[in-house]
Amino acid sequence: MRGTPRQPPTDLAGRTLPTVAAHGEFYRCAAKGRPLIDWDKRATSRFSGPTLPFPVLYLAEQKITGFWECFGDELNDQPDGSKALYRAKHLDTRQWVRFRIRRPLTAIDVTKAPTLRRIGADAGTFLADYSVTQKWAEALMSHPQEIEAFYYRSRLDGEARCLAVFGRPHLKRLTRRFGAASAGALLEDAGLLAFLAEQDIGLL
Repeated sequence: MRGTPRQPPTDLAGRTLPTVAAHGEFYRCAAKGRPLIDWDKRATSRFSGPTLPFPVLYLAEQKITGFWECFGDELNDQPDGSKALYRAKHLDTRQWVRFRIRRPLTAIDVTKAPTLRRIGADAGTFLADYSVTQKWAEALMSHPQEIEAFYYRSRLDGEARCLAVFGRPHLKRLTRRFGAASAGALLEDAGLLAFLAEQDIGLL
């Protein structure tokens, strides 16, 4: 039926995935006290789940995308003109973590229409309910090409791209491959504070 989220096709394992190299600089708006490389298995995350084959590391190509992925739902629930975050509850508990992936990961890019057509998906597939997106994550994790990651569109920052990295055993062992390092507290980021003022997001 038109408008129904697409499930992974039954023959996905037999389709050739068009791979790309994922490398360069990425960011996380991360909780302080958590590991810098924070593998996620929560059922409340977009491509994660305790029953899936691998946990997922969520990265963003831009700092601001990481910010929206972290706080966008809460801000969207607030009325225009009175959007705000608490310094102690929100920003003070977070830090930027920068990743520098120099040895490329084997990935697919589901922000590209040809890739979506190849795998039997559409533009709404990876923005669907988590019950759908987690099934797609499981299908991609289980594909015989053993891809390591995939690019997807941020749900909260328009056309910006994010990267979901599968926690395959060799990647969890080779932590230096990610070049993860703390990149400072959010409240110490003058660029972020200027962005919040520009967006009329108050700090309480």
